[in-house]
Amino acid sequence: MAKSTGSRTPRVRRREVEFARTREDILLAAARALGRRGFGSVSMQEIAAEVGFTAPALYAYFPGKEEIFSALRVMLLRELSDTFQPLPPAGLSFRRRLSILLGRQLEWADRRRDVFLAFLAMRERGEAMPVRAQGGPAHEGPAAHILAMARWMRQAAEDPGEVGNPDDAACVLYGICHGFLLRWLFSGSTTRLADETERILDFFFHGVSGASRPPQRRPPARRAPVRRSPVKRPRPGGASQSRSS
Repeated sequence: MAKSTGSRTPRVRRREVEFARTREDILLAAARALGRRGFGSVSMQEIAAEVGFTAPALYAYFPGKEEIFSALRVMLLRELSDTFQPLPPAGLSFRRRLSILLGRQLEWADRRRDVFLAFLAMRERGEAMPVRAQGGPAHEGPAAHILAMARWMRQAAEDPGEVGNPDDAACVLYGICHGFLLRWLFSGSTTRLADETERILDFFFHGVSGASRPPQRRPPARRAPVRRSPVKRPRPGGASQSRSS
């Protein structure tokens, strides 16, 4: 019996992995359909066709489109939360540790760009995302992300002076990242958002100048030497000759 149980375990695990991958494929296909048609117009048949399923096969994974989009939302929240772990290695500067974290999150945004575009299209149509997620976080959305970022900064900063007030710092960083994300989505750029990691950090640490290092002071300009006209000295004997004349 033990041998039989041991031989079945890898098979069960493979099925679980395949089931999870299929669910993810369905969620991403649903996001693409959502971006084109909107939640109110898209049907389960269209979602099934997007992923290459029949509608009855799709119902084996989700009972309806509301559950699909709720699961999509939960998936995104879970994936974003997972980027905070593990903490970067000790001994690095605070900026370097923050760069590792931000790079993870922007790479995640690159992978899920279709989902962001779908949500953006839905917002432009004035549609609301259905929320029927079961077992989701108690606090969700931007506020939860800012709190998680502030908590991470407290752990990552070896010197409290490196970050100042973590709550304020997390809020500022979120605003900068959100601005870059929206511009990236609206512009239709094909570049990777993760490539903007260091630019975002330059703005975060150095303000709107975006300078990666403080400006160097220019040496004082050298003044040109003042040229003085030569003083004419009287020739010897000149004064006595003028008197005699």
